[in-house]
Amino acid sequence: MKIIDLQNNNSKSLILFFNGWGFDEQCVKHLQTNVYDVKVVFDFSDIEPISTSMLSSYKSVTVIAWSFGVRVADIALSNVTSLITNAYAINGTSNPVSDLYGIPQNIFIGTLNSLTETSYRKFLERIMGGTNRFEQNISYLPNRIFSEQKQELESLHKHFNNNKTTPIHWNKAICSSIDRIFPFANQTRFWGNKAIEKATPHFIFDNYYTWEDLIKEFSND
Repeated sequence: MKIIDLQNNNSKSLILFFNGWGFDEQCVKHLQTNVYDVKVVFDFSDIEPISTSMLSSYKSVTVIAWSFGVRVADIALSNVTSLITNAYAINGTSNPVSDLYGIPQNIFIGTLNSLTETSYRKFLERIMGGTNRFEQNISYLPNRIFSEQKQELESLHKHFNNNKTTPIHWNKAICSSIDRIFPFANQTRFWGNKAIEKATPHFIFDNYYTWEDLIKEFSND
């Protein structure tokens, strides 16, 4: 698990962003803020507890998690839940591989067993919402080695099967109605009245210029 300081404004307010599988900071690097410090968590080949010392100096901690990052946040933050001010999910659930509440089991296992660089490219196109949008959003794609991304997915499979950590308290969740990764019906079934419907693909970050604009979405449902 890697954690980088994306923005340091010497703030007392922190955004802790848990990324999706295979991604890095490139997907949110364009989001600006003068209000928050921003840390990005990615590469879940191993999942380690977030330390109290990392968060205790902040007066507020806002967790934002995307895709598989939602479940990773549940695991990594289980010992520091009292330090979290708000937690927001984006196109993911705390039960990420599930026929009812996440990606259906057969689809996840099929993706894992047949993963190649070619199939990963097609996966990224589905994340973005199609070939045209993929080509428009090249700058958001990760700068990572495919073999490491494959190992990360294998590790996530083990974490999801073996870790029974209770989910943290999530305030709201954006659920995309045209998501081609996490079925919309499964997302809304999991989140219930916490769900905020958006007509966007799985990847939503190109719709925003600042972290503040993204956070506003969770209060404008």
